[in-house]
Amino acid sequence: MNASDMSLADVENANRLASDRASKAIEKFNVVAPEDDIELFVGKATGKKMLDLGCGWAYYIDQFLLNGFVYTGIDVSPGMIEAAKRNHPQERFEVMSFRKLEFTDESFDCVWSCCALSYEPKANMVNVLKEIHRVTKPNGLLYIVLPYFGISQEDYFEVNELIGPTFHSLWYPREFGDLLNQAGFKVLDGFRRMH
Repeated sequence: MNASDMSLADVENANRLASDRASKAIEKFNVVAPEDDIELFVGKATGKKMLDLGCGWAYYIDQFLLNGFVYTGIDVSPGMIEAAKRNHPQERFEVMSFRKLEFTDESFDCVWSCCALSYEPKANMVNVLKEIHRVTKPNGLLYIVLPYFGISQEDYFEVNELIGPTFHSLWYPREFGDLLNQAGFKVLDGFRRMH
Protein backbone atom coordinates (compact mmCIF):
# COMPACT_ATOMS: atom_id res chain seq x y z
CA MET A 1 0.00 0.00 0.00
CA ASN A 2 1.18 3.53 -0.80
CA ALA A 3 1.05 6.30 1.79
CA SER A 4 -0.96 8.43 -0.63
CA ASP A 5 -3.61 5.69 -0.96
CA MET A 6 -4.25 5.43 2.79
CA SER A 7 -7.27 6.95 4.49
CA LEU A 8 -6.98 8.44 7.97
CA ALA A 9 -8.55 5.27 9.37
CA ASP A 10 -6.05 3.11 7.42
CA VAL A 11 -3.14 5.06 8.89
CA GLU A 12 -4.39 4.87 12.47
CA ASN A 13 -5.19 1.15 12.18
CA ALA A 14 -1.77 0.34 10.68
CA ASN A 15 0.06 2.28 13.36
CA ARG A 16 -2.09 0.81 16.15
CA LEU A 17 -1.25 -2.71 14.95
CA ALA A 18 2.46 -1.87 14.72
CA SER A 19 2.44 -0.41 18.24
CA ASP A 20 0.56 -3.41 19.59
CA ARG A 21 3.21 -5.69 18.08
CA ALA A 22 5.99 -3.53 19.51
CA SER A 23 4.37 -3.55 22.97
CA LYS A 24 5.02 -7.27 23.24
CA ALA A 25 8.78 -6.74 22.98
CA ILE A 26 9.54 -3.42 24.64
CA GLU A 27 12.55 -4.94 26.41
CA LYS A 28 14.22 -5.22 22.97
CA PHE A 29 14.09 -1.48 22.33
CA ASN A 30 17.12 0.65 23.12
CA VAL A 31 15.49 4.01 23.71
CA VAL A 32 17.60 7.08 24.33
CA ALA A 33 15.64 9.61 26.34
CA PRO A 34 15.69 13.16 24.93
CA GLU A 35 17.06 14.50 28.22
CA ASP A 36 17.57 18.08 26.96
CA ASP A 37 13.99 18.22 25.73
CA ILE A 38 12.60 16.79 28.96
CA GLU A 39 14.60 19.38 30.91
CA LEU A 40 13.25 22.21 28.75
CA PHE A 41 9.69 20.89 29.09
CA VAL A 42 10.00 20.67 32.88
CA GLY A 43 11.51 24.17 33.04
CA LYS A 44 8.96 25.84 30.78
CA ALA A 45 5.78 24.10 31.98
CA THR A 46 3.26 26.62 33.27
CA GLY A 47 1.66 24.15 35.67
CA LYS A 48 1.89 20.53 36.75
CA LYS A 49 -1.18 18.88 35.19
CA MET A 50 0.24 17.22 32.08
CA LEU A 51 -0.85 15.06 29.17
CA ASP A 52 1.64 12.65 27.57
CA LEU A 53 0.31 12.38 24.02
CA GLY A 54 1.21 9.04 22.46
CA CYS A 55 2.83 7.83 25.66
CA GLY A 56 3.67 4.32 24.49
CA TRP A 57 4.77 2.30 27.50
CA ALA A 58 5.49 5.56 29.40
CA TYR A 59 9.23 5.34 29.05
CA TYR A 60 9.82 8.90 30.35
CA ILE A 61 7.24 8.95 33.14
CA ASP A 62 9.73 8.80 36.01
CA GLN A 63 11.31 12.12 35.01
CA PHE A 64 7.90 13.76 35.01
CA LEU A 65 6.79 12.28 38.33
CA LEU A 66 10.08 13.21 40.00
CA ASN A 67 9.38 16.80 38.99
CA GLY A 68 5.91 16.79 40.56
CA PHE A 69 3.74 16.48 37.47
CA VAL A 70 0.21 15.09 37.70
CA TYR A 71 0.44 12.67 34.82
CA THR A 72 -2.08 11.40 32.26
CA GLY A 73 -0.88 9.28 29.35
CA ILE A 74 -2.80 8.36 26.20
CA ASP A 75 -1.97 6.09 23.30
CA VAL A 76 -3.98 4.59 20.45
CA SER A 77 -2.41 1.18 21.16
CA PRO A 78 -4.14 -1.00 23.78
CA GLY A 79 -0.94 -3.05 24.02
CA MET A 80 1.15 0.00 24.90
CA ILE A 81 -1.38 1.20 27.47
CA GLU A 82 -1.44 -2.26 29.04
CA ALA A 83 2.38 -2.19 29.32
CA ALA A 84 2.28 1.32 30.80
CA LYS A 85 -0.33 0.33 33.40
CA ARG A 86 1.62 -2.81 34.30
CA ASN A 87 4.73 -0.75 35.05
CA HIS A 88 2.93 2.22 36.68
CA PRO A 89 -0.44 1.01 38.02
CA GLN A 90 -0.99 4.11 40.14
CA GLU A 91 -0.95 6.53 37.17
CA ARG A 92 -3.72 7.38 34.71
CA PHE A 93 -3.49 5.85 31.23
CA GLU A 94 -6.19 5.76 28.55
CA VAL A 95 -6.49 4.12 25.14
CA MET A 96 -7.31 7.16 23.03
CA SER A 97 -6.59 8.73 19.67
CA PHE A 98 -5.02 12.16 19.68
CA ARG A 99 -7.44 12.98 16.86
CA LYS A 100 -10.32 13.05 19.35
CA LEU A 101 -9.21 13.81 22.88
CA GLU A 102 -11.85 12.77 25.40
CA PHE A 103 -11.10 15.60 27.82
CA THR A 104 -12.91 18.84 28.53
CA ASP A 105 -11.58 22.13 27.19
CA GLU A 106 -8.49 23.51 28.95
CA SER A 107 -7.87 20.30 30.94
CA PHE A 108 -4.07 20.44 30.96
CA ASP A 109 -1.38 22.94 31.85
CA CYS A 110 1.06 21.26 29.50
CA VAL A 111 1.22 18.60 26.81
CA TRP A 112 4.28 16.49 25.95
CA SER A 113 4.55 14.45 22.76
CA CYS A 114 7.68 12.57 21.78
CA CYS A 115 7.60 11.26 18.19
CA ALA A 116 3.90 10.29 18.24
CA LEU A 117 2.85 13.07 15.85
CA SER A 118 5.22 11.75 13.20
CA TYR A 119 2.65 8.99 12.65
CA GLU A 120 -0.06 11.41 11.51
CA PRO A 121 -0.71 12.34 7.86
CA LYS A 122 0.22 15.91 7.02
CA ALA A 123 -3.23 16.64 5.62
CA ASN A 124 -4.78 16.12 9.07
CA MET A 125 -2.10 17.59 11.30
CA VAL A 126 -3.68 21.02 11.78
CA ASN A 127 -6.88 19.30 12.98
CA VAL A 128 -4.88 17.28 15.51
CA LEU A 129 -3.07 20.41 16.70
CA LYS A 130 -6.38 22.27 17.09
CA GLU A 131 -7.67 19.38 19.23
CA ILE A 132 -4.55 19.58 21.41
CA HIS A 133 -4.99 23.34 21.65
CA ARG A 134 -8.57 22.80 22.83
CA VAL A 135 -7.52 20.73 25.85
CA THR A 136 -4.54 22.97 26.73
CA LYS A 137 -5.06 25.86 29.13
CA PRO A 138 -4.48 29.41 27.86
CA ASN A 139 -0.74 30.14 28.00
CA GLY A 140 -0.16 26.42 28.50
CA LEU A 141 2.78 24.59 26.97
CA LEU A 142 2.81 22.12 24.09
CA TYR A 143 6.22 20.50 23.69
CA ILE A 144 6.69 18.29 20.63
CA VAL A 145 9.73 16.18 19.82
CA LEU A 146 9.87 14.99 16.21
CA PRO A 147 12.62 13.24 14.27
CA TYR A 148 14.27 15.57 11.76
CA PHE A 149 16.21 14.30 8.77
CA GLY A 150 16.27 17.47 6.68
CA ILE A 151 13.44 16.33 4.42
CA SER A 152 9.67 16.68 4.18
CA GLN A 153 7.78 13.55 3.15
CA GLU A 154 5.24 10.87 4.02
CA ASP A 155 5.85 7.16 3.66
CA TYR A 156 4.41 3.77 4.57
CA PHE A 157 7.08 1.14 5.04
CA GLU A 158 8.13 -1.86 7.09
CA VAL A 159 10.32 -0.74 9.98
CA ASN A 160 11.46 -4.27 10.80
CA GLU A 161 10.04 -7.77 11.21
CA LEU A 162 9.04 -7.08 14.81
CA ILE A 163 7.04 -3.88 14.21
CA GLY A 164 5.92 -4.35 10.62
CA PRO A 165 4.66 -1.55 8.38
CA THR A 166 3.94 1.92 9.74
CA PHE A 167 3.07 5.33 8.33
CA HIS A 168 5.52 8.18 8.98
CA SER A 169 5.55 11.87 8.16
CA LEU A 170 8.68 14.01 8.26
CA TRP A 171 8.59 17.79 8.42
CA TYR A 172 10.67 20.86 7.79
CA PRO A 173 10.68 22.92 11.00
CA ARG A 174 9.07 25.98 9.40
CA GLU A 175 6.42 23.81 7.75
CA PHE A 176 5.37 22.35 11.11
CA GLY A 177 5.65 25.72 12.82
CA ASP A 178 3.18 27.22 10.36
CA LEU A 179 0.63 24.57 11.34
CA LEU A 180 1.19 25.26 15.03
CA ASN A 181 0.41 28.92 14.40
CA GLN A 182 -2.73 27.98 12.41
CA ALA A 183 -3.89 25.85 15.34
CA GLY A 184 -3.57 28.75 17.79
CA PHE A 185 -0.17 28.01 19.33
CA LYS A 186 2.67 30.49 19.50
CA VAL A 187 6.07 28.99 18.67
CA LEU A 188 8.44 30.16 21.42
CA ASP A 189 11.85 28.65 20.86
CA GLY A 190 11.80 27.28 17.34
CA PHE A 191 12.76 23.67 16.87
CA ARG A 192 15.52 21.46 18.12
CA ARG A 193 16.80 18.47 16.24
CA MET A 194 16.35 15.00 17.61
CA HIS A 195 19.42 12.93 16.84
